[in-house]
Amino acid sequence: MPMVPYTKCLAANTTAASFAARIPTATMPADGESALLDSRVFTPIERDSTVRIMPFAAGADDGTCQVRIIGWGRTEGSGALWMPVIICTATCTLCTAVGVAGKDVVATDRFCDAIVPVATTGGIAVTPGVTANTPAVLIVDISGYQKYELQFNINASATNVNALVAEFN
Repeated sequence: MPMVPYTKCLAANTTAASFAARIPTATMPADGESALLDSRVFTPIERDSTVRIMPFAAGADDGTCQVRIIGWGRTEGSGALWMPVIICTATCTLCTAVGVAGKDVVATDRFCDAIVPVATTGGIAVTPGVTANTPAVLIVDISGYQKYELQFNINASATNVNALVAEFN
């Protein structure tokens, strides 16, 4: 499967100042934005997929924000639960590259040129991986999860945060 075009994760950038806790639940996580508007749940297009995440935020050059990727898997049996697994948490550094007025990423939003995974279960890559004022991409293997969720955190530095997301196999 070729890469699906990037889409904006949240309809509006979030100002969440921390990650909301995720706990096991009997209810399947619903696709779409959370009630708190700080995360979005997706169903992978294919079971063995990888997702590309390009974070952006409002804030100063060299400010930071965070993104967390959670995989959701279901247990079997009559007492089935949906289990959250933190696949990766990454700190992202804003750069001078900005969006374009009136487009998905506006001129007041800065892309991140450095993405540093701070907690990961593996299957993570960052490109280009250097601070060169060029938008960086976090590449995460979501194979085996029935759902995945992206959460955001302004990290006390950015004003608001969001990301462009694309899935590929």
